[in-house]
Amino acid sequence: KNSISFGLGIRARRICSTDEGYFKQREKIKTNLRKCGYPNNEVEDQLVKVDKLNRSDLLNYRKNNKKCNRVPFVLNYSRGLPNIHQILKKRQKILENSDRLKLAFHNTLIVAFRGDKNLKDILVHKKHNNLFFKKNDHYAGRVVQKMCYV
Repeated sequence: KNSISFGLGIRARRICSTDEGYFKQREKIKTNLRKCGYPNNEVEDQLVKVDKLNRSDLLNYRKNNKKCNRVPFVLNYSRGLPNIHQILKKRQKILENSDRLKLAFHNTLIVAFRGDKNLKDILVHKKHNNLFFKKNDHYAGRVVQKMCYV
């Protein structure tokens, strides 16, 4: 919850060119977040952090020079999967203690999910349509029809 108020504050700080414009926008952010049920003290703490930041520093483009060498662990998403993040955190010691696994996984794994194929993907894409529709050659001399063999 803290990052939302901080992010909105930084956005307002970057957009508003004057301090008075920023403080008006800050109050709007504060009241809107209060209406959404955010605790007053947490919102105020995050906005105070933003108040201390310099606008010109926020406007400068920062290039991310950090290269991530962590191995992504890619899975097909399914609702039936257990909490993979929790399992990997719990078993991290096994990955660190094994010499063979230590070579493959230097740091903790990044878990990434890719979308599973759905009915739309199967019906729309050409390569999948060839799997489900075959030519019907029963009618010699007539126009060849496509029939669904699903």
